Amino acid sequence: MLTLLTNPTLPVHTLPELYDLVIYCDAILYPKGTESTTSLAPISLCMHCCSALLAKKPHQPKNLLVNFQYYGCERLDMPTLQAFDSASPFDLTLISRACVSTVTFYYNSCGSRGGYSPVAVWV
Repeated sequence: MLTLLTNPTLPVHTLPELYDLVIYCDAILYPKGTESTTSLAPISLCMHCCSALLAKKPHQPKNLLVNFQYYGCERLDMPTLQAFDSASPFDLTLISRACVSTVTFYYNSCGSRGGYSPVAVWV
């Protein structure tokens, strides 16, 4: 399954450093969604991603970090990181509105109507 979460076209200098890429087979993951960043452990997935990866014919879900939605934030230089850290919610909204025009998914942990509950899966 982890091979479906790779993107060989990403430059090496942009790849994540917050978890062990070798252990996770070069999968582009959200580090806070892993139970361990140093050993192979369950990762949290929304139900849509989980069903796509666990299907009879596993396939890559459309809205993944690996589909050029990974920005390498931990690889940004210090002044840029500090600018994002000190940005107000209004500033971040202006930046995000310049990048996207539609919210594609709404995630929450309650699983209420309109949202997805995270699902832990062994990969």
